Amino acid sequence: MAQKANAQQGVLQEKAARRALQLATQYATDTVQEDGHWLGSMSSDATITAEWIFLLQSIGRVIDDKDRAAYQYHFLSSQQDDGSWAIAPQYPHGGNLSATIEAYLALKILGLSTDHAAMRRAREFVLENGGVEGMRIFTRFHLAMFGIIPWSAVPQMPPELILLPAWLPINIYKFSSWARITIVPFLLIRTREPVYALPNGCQADNDYLDELWCNPGNKSVPYSKGFLNLWFSDKIALLFLMVDWLLCLVCSIGFLPLRNWAVRLCISWILERQEASGDWAGIFPPMHLSIYALLLHGHSLDDEPVRRGLEALDRFCYQDDEHGKWMQPCVSPVWDTFLMVRGLSDSNDIDADDGLLTRALAWTRAKQILVKHGDWRVYRPQLVSGGFSFEYANTWYPDVDDTAAGILAFLKQDPSSLYSGHVLRAAIWILGMQNGDGGWAAFDVGNDALFLNSIPFSDMDSLCDPSSADIAGRVIEAFGLMLQLYSQSKSREHEEIFQRIKIACTRAIGYLQSTQESTGAWYGRWGTNYVYGTSNVLCGLSYFVTTSRVRTMIKDAVQWLGSVQNADGGWGERLDSYTCPERAGVGESTPSQTAWALMGLLPINKVCRQFGRPQYNMVTYWRDFFRGLWDMRSMLTERYQENPENPFVIPTFHFGPTILIPSRLNPELRNVRESELNALMVHDKFLQKWHTLPDPTWTFKPAKMYWAAFRGVLNRSIDADVSTTASEAAKICDEVLSKRSIRKDSESEPLCDRWDEMYIKEVMMKIVTKNVSRLYVGKDLASDDNYISCLLGVLNGVLASVWIVNMTPDAIKPLVRLMSCLPIWLRKRKLDRLYYNKLLTEKKLQVEKGEKVDIHDDFATSLTAKAKRMPDKRFYELSNMSSRMLAQHFAAVHSTGTVSFRLCQKLMAHPELADKLRQEARVTLTQPENPEAWTAGELSALRLHDCFIAETLRTEPLIYSTIRRTCVQEGGYTFSDGTYIPKGFDVGIPTDQVHHDARFWGSDPKIFNPDRWLRREDPVTYVENDFYGFGHGRHACVGRFFASRLMKIMLIHINFTYEMKLVPGQGEGHFGFGFMHAPVDLKVKLRRRELKNAYSEG
Repeated sequence: MAQKANAQQGVLQEKAARRALQLATQYATDTVQEDGHWLGSMSSDATITAEWIFLLQSIGRVIDDKDRAAYQYHFLSSQQDDGSWAIAPQYPHGGNLSATIEAYLALKILGLSTDHAAMRRAREFVLENGGVEGMRIFTRFHLAMFGIIPWSAVPQMPPELILLPAWLPINIYKFSSWARITIVPFLLIRTREPVYALPNGCQADNDYLDELWCNPGNKSVPYSKGFLNLWFSDKIALLFLMVDWLLCLVCSIGFLPLRNWAVRLCISWILERQEASGDWAGIFPPMHLSIYALLLHGHSLDDEPVRRGLEALDRFCYQDDEHGKWMQPCVSPVWDTFLMVRGLSDSNDIDADDGLLTRALAWTRAKQILVKHGDWRVYRPQLVSGGFSFEYANTWYPDVDDTAAGILAFLKQDPSSLYSGHVLRAAIWILGMQNGDGGWAAFDVGNDALFLNSIPFSDMDSLCDPSSADIAGRVIEAFGLMLQLYSQSKSREHEEIFQRIKIACTRAIGYLQSTQESTGAWYGRWGTNYVYGTSNVLCGLSYFVTTSRVRTMIKDAVQWLGSVQNADGGWGERLDSYTCPERAGVGESTPSQTAWALMGLLPINKVCRQFGRPQYNMVTYWRDFFRGLWDMRSMLTERYQENPENPFVIPTFHFGPTILIPSRLNPELRNVRESELNALMVHDKFLQKWHTLPDPTWTFKPAKMYWAAFRGVLNRSIDADVSTTASEAAKICDEVLSKRSIRKDSESEPLCDRWDEMYIKEVMMKIVTKNVSRLYVGKDLASDDNYISCLLGVLNGVLASVWIVNMTPDAIKPLVRLMSCLPIWLRKRKLDRLYYNKLLTEKKLQVEKGEKVDIHDDFATSLTAKAKRMPDKRFYELSNMSSRMLAQHFAAVHSTGTVSFRLCQKLMAHPELADKLRQEARVTLTQPENPEAWTAGELSALRLHDCFIAETLRTEPLIYSTIRRTCVQEGGYTFSDGTYIPKGFDVGIPTDQVHHDARFWGSDPKIFNPDRWLRREDPVTYVENDFYGFGHGRHACVGRFFASRLMKIMLIHINFTYEMKLVPGQGEGHFGFGFMHAPVDLKVKLRRRELKNAYSEG
């Protein structure tokens, strides 16, 4: 009952989630701007709006009654019960003294009576907390500009600071971007020491706020701790304080020879950084302070820079019924649009090519900053622009966080934009902004001179922009997605950029490891706080679970998130965690922090759910291990049917743990680099080459030279006249079949007069070997029965040795090698001595003498010519080349021979289909009894024959697992869906199970039915995720077109020319050991048909 109730609850929750998603999508649709972007309002504490009121009062702008009431309503609606104003909603430490002082002054300027209840409560709060004397530095500046406190109570800020070169440890560019653009106008304001009028007039010693002073008789309150206090607590702050005293002395003397030059430079610096829209950095503090600075140094309200600046500030004002009217500290259209596009793309509730998304990203693409200016260029002068900023207009200060969010939005909406200019430029810019510690800051690089926070005019510890974990997390999320898409792409464009991205991510992960808290969480500078930081980092690390250190980091972080989840299922965190780390993750649940936590957990949960490590206990591991030795096919089917879309792990005797993945990952698997998942190592493990091969030169390496030599020969064979190929193949069939009867008296009587018994697999192997040998060594040697027998002896010996060694424990494999390889070695020596040495010597002489030869005539000629040009001359040695020829023989003979044997089996098992094939041959071929008359067009038109071969390959795959690779990458490899392959593990696709999956092949996948292929083009060489007849990708069977044509010719000729039936008492058996399996040879009866009957039959 409980289980049923939980299931019902899950259904209800899913419905609720889908409903919420629909509502959110509808909201997004309803709120989009006309040009395609989104813009949400931004809240602020009371100081931002208060300082806007101060500016309006200072410049004499009249506030109309409607706005006055709206501003008052904003302040009053945000006042707390104790009369204070906080720096953030629900701030756990209560009201903030400076915010309350500024809000009180703003309300008084706006005309609210000091007898108003709100004013009385605010006044009581200020006095109870030490009065105006305890205010922050920013508040001091604004009160000094109204004469409420003397300028002597404000730290010195000399404009000469602008003159210090960038290479000095203290200069304007060592401050964070937001501090720098704010400090420069402050330098000019502090220099002029203005006093503006309040409603009670303009006075140097104004008593407008005397009711907030504990001691209004002493307003020259100190702005730093005392000398002795600093001596024992902060020597750097003491040094800065002494410099401040010195500056006060110099200013009082008036000896300032560089002052005017510095002032002019500051004004020029400010004007240069004003955007065409009037903004400075897109944030309120420098915007309103720059207007003060310009007005104090020769500009008027009608001058264009001042006028545009005020217009920009007017645009920042926002009003609604709930909160009144306030000044936003910033606007965030680019950020809002990136996040909205990413959310809509992830929701799958709207098509990726929907106009809503494409218009939004077209709008943001136009916001990419490609200008040649920017403060970040001071320390990165060669770096190319490509970042994005938060706001409508902020070309001087693009930020890394926005740019990474932009990459995510672009790629989530359109993965094909990976190689687009806007994505690559953004990635290159982020790469150039990486700090030395491996992390990223928001706006600057190397901006970590934290000692500057001890300067007297800093009391918020925010003068620097060092690396932060939350930004590093978002960057590696963007880079991780780029690397994932790159691994899935066939293109290898811009490889250098992606190598740089890999290196940058490795460094960033090291930074994140060093900054992870002992609890497992990460500090979040740009969102509250540890929940936000941990979420960002987990989103990024989910792409890099291939290393043990990352998995350890993830495990600790996930455990921490679980430990701070609230009883209601949500997450919350208050701002007190910034000052009290033990309060990390503590707070009432909120939608935003719950969403952050889930954003971090969901990708990690996906990775953990599909984690590639075998999750066996000892009992189940050894149970599956021994079962897999003799019953691999059934075990694979059971595991596959549990969930065809999930990977599963199979312990194997000879390959170790093997992870079988769903066929949907085929495109990614077949395009993975060899340096990550290696195919040749699988061949080596299957062949057990260290124990089975006769000498170390028998190898497929170097593959490039090897396959190049073979492809030319194959292409020549495929392009050759069909009639010649068919007639020669048919002659070989007739010749072999006439000699392979196991009756002692068979040679004395014609094959067509009586039934003869033979082992059909052995016969087909010889037919295939003779046909293949024509391609490899030429017609003359291929027609030598002694050569064919010697070659088959070596090839069959290797296969037998492979089976024996694969079934042998590692400890005794060297001993078994001596026994199994000695016969093979002797046979190969005989093959070399009698045939290959002579053949290859002739080829070498032809090549060395420069004789005109057709290198595509046969594989021996092509291989010799290619090996001659190899820098490593070992490839040109006779023993090496003969081993390479044998390696290719091995692959071709056993695969094509086995499939040809299976075709004969199917002909005998389905005589009705054999009749249909003969009927097709009679109708299509002009002379079915004469292969010399066949044409390429006629052969291609034999559609049912193609379907018969394809259906045989489907129902009887050569191997149980295809596209096999061994993970060789340090730390393993992770697929796009999170499936992790540890180093040393094998990975592949379960061929037989995919070939019998009803989702792909209908309700009757186990039935042999060639007609199912009639709707597909080129059935035999068909390549899709549901069929692996010849493998996929760059390691697919290189000879598949030659093999399919040869099998088709043999199928036509044998079925049309011979009658064949199984000797009673035999079944379609096979011998298997783990992933290896082979069909058992069958004894059949065979006789030649009378061609006139075959031709007229039916």
